[in-house]
Amino acid sequence: MGASSSSLLDETKSNYIRGRAEAELKNFSPHYRQQYFVAFFSQLQEEVEQHKETHTQLLKQREPLRPEEVLYQDSVLHYDDSGKWKERFVVMRANHSLECHDNQESFSKGVPARQRLLPTGGVVLTSEEKYTALVDKAFPDPKCLKEETSPPMVVVPPGQFPVYLRLPYRRDVYFSFPQEDRRATFLSILTGCIRHQNHDSLRRSSCESQAFLKAIHFYRQEKGHYESWDMLVGCEEQVLANLVLEELQPSLQTELLARLKGKKAGRKRVWFTTLEAAYHLVQDQLREGLKGLKEECKETARSHEALLRSDMDQIASSRTFLQAKLQASVSDPAVKFCSENVSPYLASILEELMSPVTGGFQGLRLLLEGEINALCVSFPEGGGQEGLNQVRGCWWSKSWSSSLLMENAVYTFKLLLQSSLKDNPSNLTSAMEKAKLRVLKQYDHDSSTVRKRIFQEALVDITLPAIRRNLAPAHKPDLQKLDQYIFADYTNFIKVENVYEDILLNILTIEVDKGAFTCFCPLSIEQDSLYIYTHGEFLSQPGSWKVNKELL
Repeated sequence: MGASSSSLLDETKSNYIRGRAEAELKNFSPHYRQQYFVAFFSQLQEEVEQHKETHTQLLKQREPLRPEEVLYQDSVLHYDDSGKWKERFVVMRANHSLECHDNQESFSKGVPARQRLLPTGGVVLTSEEKYTALVDKAFPDPKCLKEETSPPMVVVPPGQFPVYLRLPYRRDVYFSFPQEDRRATFLSILTGCIRHQNHDSLRRSSCESQAFLKAIHFYRQEKGHYESWDMLVGCEEQVLANLVLEELQPSLQTELLARLKGKKAGRKRVWFTTLEAAYHLVQDQLREGLKGLKEECKETARSHEALLRSDMDQIASSRTFLQAKLQASVSDPAVKFCSENVSPYLASILEELMSPVTGGFQGLRLLLEGEINALCVSFPEGGGQEGLNQVRGCWWSKSWSSSLLMENAVYTFKLLLQSSLKDNPSNLTSAMEKAKLRVLKQYDHDSSTVRKRIFQEALVDITLPAIRRNLAPAHKPDLQKLDQYIFADYTNFIKVENVYEDILLNILTIEVDKGAFTCFCPLSIEQDSLYIYTHGEFLSQPGSWKVNKELL
């Protein structure tokens, strides 16, 4: 894919970007190979020992929808490539993509979508002021023209209820709605699609996913980045492209921004078009190389499978011996750092997290109870099976994809209601009330467990980078010396830095459990399923915990 004609990328600059992407993949590849073999052995070990982590959850999960199933469809005003607002038939599917069709008729006939996008990394806003501020932050204007201190919007929405979808390294997308309730429905599905696009790919338990996550972690540490990374979203190819662009963007700004002419709105358009063209060049360059790297690792790992199965106990013993050696040198300074620089601040950090997280769960419970109550009063006593069919038509068809716990609760309510009607098929209202009480109890149980897990994971995620950074100067340089304790045939499957990181994580987890939760009443759902709508903005990436950095 070549550079866009409206971008600033000529062939020389395009080749330079391709070269940077190729170099990044070359530097990243050794980390991926190392972590793939470690993950491959770990997977074999779990298969043999059958260690399974279990979380008790009462709410039921429905079977995944087919990727092509439609979650949302409606006629919406959309700002298209021609620079005009046009009515399009917008569709969101269970594969979490968004499509713009010419109209409902063309969609029904199976005509390919005019535009299809994956909203990975997207930030959804409904406030013009907040959107403009976000765009300005991403456009470091070197000219700072005085007459443009309050520039007009790049895109002026025609209706009262706009939606601005800000996409990293890609052009933004704009929609407009005539009624607020129609916009709210759209936003609910869209934020769910963003959540799934951000995290589903990297959450898989495959060797490829686990190896990639660890490789990115160690690769960024090699560059001095110990903190969590907001751009760890999407598939492997997207994450690597984000990594390349993050490092490439400053040089592009230095070389290209000064060449932009005209008014600020026009300069913004050209800059973001250039950035998008660079992003696509990087993705195209990475795609085949990453595919080849994964295939190479898979074949090499399989060639060692017989050795790993026969020597599994010896490999595990070798790792245990290495762990003991590392523990002896790392444990005391790590415990000392935690007790002096982490434990005193855990309660303060937890306090900042409590309100939004607990409020989110309470809000979901109120929404669930309210929706069920509305159903209970909508159908007359004795509605029976006919009433249930109406319920199915008007409620099951609604999508709750913006919240995983809400999806589970609605599905569980459906199952409980069907079960209650078997005992008393003529009394729909009574059956609904009984199902409501049971599903709310199950929601309370599950949300309590998940909230505790969220807080624990968040506290570790916030504080672990400080421990890594503080201990690195004294311990990282000497890690490779410990390779001598690993038998030569096993060096591909035991990595000293992995064992070192596991020790730090274990020490911190113990500190978090005993420090922050001694007086904490267990209040659980996946961390990323909380999407809070506040001040006209959807916080679509709540996995990036934000607290006062002065605490650490």
